[in-house]
Amino acid sequence: MLPTKFVNQPSECLKCPLCKDLFTDPVISTQCGHTFCRQCIQVGGSSSSLSIVTKCPFDGIALKSSSLVSNLAVKAQIEDLLIYCRHGLTRSDSEEDFEIDRDGCPETITIGKRFEHEDECEWGIVPCPNSSNQCGKFRRRELEDHLKVCSYYRCQFNAKGCKITGTKQQIDEHMKTCSHRNDSDNKTKAVSSLQNEGELKTTIQKLTDRVAWLEKNQDALVTQVEHCNSTISRLTDNVEELSYQVEVLGSMMKRTSFYRDLSVSSIPDTVNNISPDESVPHSPRRMNQRIRPAVVPVQQEIWLIPCIFKCIGTLRGHRDVIWSMVSKGHRLFSAGGDRVIKVWNMENVRLARCTASMEGHTNDIHTVCAGGGRLYSAGSDQMLIAWDLDTLTQHVKVENAHDDIICAAVYSGKYLFTSSHSCIKVWDPSTLELVHTIDGLNHWVRALALDDKREKLFSGSHNVVHFWDATGKFDLRTKIDHTFGSVYSLAVTKQYLIVGTYNQNIHVYDINTHQHIKALTGHFGTVTGLVLSVSGRLLFSASYDTTVQVWNLESMLPMQTLSRHEASVNCVVIHKDLLLSGSQDTEIKVFKYFKME
Repeated sequence: MLPTKFVNQPSECLKCPLCKDLFTDPVISTQCGHTFCRQCIQVGGSSSSLSIVTKCPFDGIALKSSSLVSNLAVKAQIEDLLIYCRHGLTRSDSEEDFEIDRDGCPETITIGKRFEHEDECEWGIVPCPNSSNQCGKFRRRELEDHLKVCSYYRCQFNAKGCKITGTKQQIDEHMKTCSHRNDSDNKTKAVSSLQNEGELKTTIQKLTDRVAWLEKNQDALVTQVEHCNSTISRLTDNVEELSYQVEVLGSMMKRTSFYRDLSVSSIPDTVNNISPDESVPHSPRRMNQRIRPAVVPVQQEIWLIPCIFKCIGTLRGHRDVIWSMVSKGHRLFSAGGDRVIKVWNMENVRLARCTASMEGHTNDIHTVCAGGGRLYSAGSDQMLIAWDLDTLTQHVKVENAHDDIICAAVYSGKYLFTSSHSCIKVWDPSTLELVHTIDGLNHWVRALALDDKREKLFSGSHNVVHFWDATGKFDLRTKIDHTFGSVYSLAVTKQYLIVGTYNQNIHVYDINTHQHIKALTGHFGTVTGLVLSVSGRLLFSASYDTTVQVWNLESMLPMQTLSRHEASVNCVVIHKDLLLSGSQDTEIKVFKYFKME
């Protein structure tokens, strides 16, 4: 029997009265109405050739095999019982019981879908396909990393007598000169290919003609779909514009009520300030001047609690997933799977638009950060590029900056830090010359953050957060070990270290004592991004579950869930008095703060 541990113990009603275990293939007798396991009630475990199976143990009625039918209701209840994935269990001191393995799969699944999940589970134990005896077994999620360094790959001509083994790269090199290579086989294949060439050409020509016919008939449908998409986009913009105008009118009505309640002596001045008899009474410019809030420096906190955030717009322009965003001055920079950095003019959010596209990467851009007059970008192409913020042109580029995907980057003023698989690198931000390398870390380092003084660097990887010196020594100050899985995002205040993890939760630690304070629960997917308000009172979190959560860090409670995306939300950023979120649905949503009365 497979290792099984229930989340909640099943009801006694779901256990067979004969074997006292959970029903297996439950059948109900139409004669007596009782339910048993099919194997328990049938003589010898099988009664396909018997007309009388046995007697009901409760009322003695002789049961016929034809009267036993599957009890679908009980079977459905059993299939809906929640159990822990067997790859997350370990045998306890009792041979018949199991305990939860904290290093195993954290998923809970229904019995009916256990094979569907467990056969593909990342925590499943699988042998090395090259040599299970020499290499042993690994969790499925770790197998890919093992195969990169496995030294037991066999030569393709192993069946012909070649005994050479090595890493994949070594075997590829060996194959070029392997003495067991049989040239005659290659020649035979070449002759056979030439003989079939005529047939292949004919088949290819038929397929080409078929594709051309399909494309010709598809053009009309593509044109209609594009027209519909364009119409939907315009209608969405109109709805958002009308929503904003409703908010404006509501604000104006409150002002009108306020002025009406003023004393008579103050009415003339008030009326003069908002009089409709001005020189350009219906000018949009004058209207905007009346309702536009005063400009507040970024350093000042203007978001007071209680409050609410409302979506007032959508920025469209990317053609693939958005992985990262950064705000600098009056501009927003966004990047992602389309290999392009979009530059958005955010001086007037209602008229925000893409003013430039910066190209230079050859694969997904996973991270962007800005500082010192430069924008820095990196991603799957292992390339690190510094851009001039004045000219929006490349300042300097480093190819193969890391050996794997570059996940995160932060700028401290004196140094630029980037992270990848098991490694953090320190760069001179002006020249992008390598200053230092911190290696030997645990798995992917997906998150980096700096403290408010920019003297400490925090890095998050699997089950650990490291604290590093960021002033020049780059030594390890301390670390926090945990069991919450891989760290995907970090945020730092003067009081807290906030960690977003794979296990769907946000964990808050005391920045000084490193004690775990609280787990903020509410997301149903990996927490991909964290950003703090200026004062540190509000926390915003992005997740695979398509939402952005707003948290009050003073009470450690959720305030609001923003659900405007249709796919994973990968990044959040604050721009002046706006909150922006980037998603796998290729859109950037713009949220505005509103004080609740």
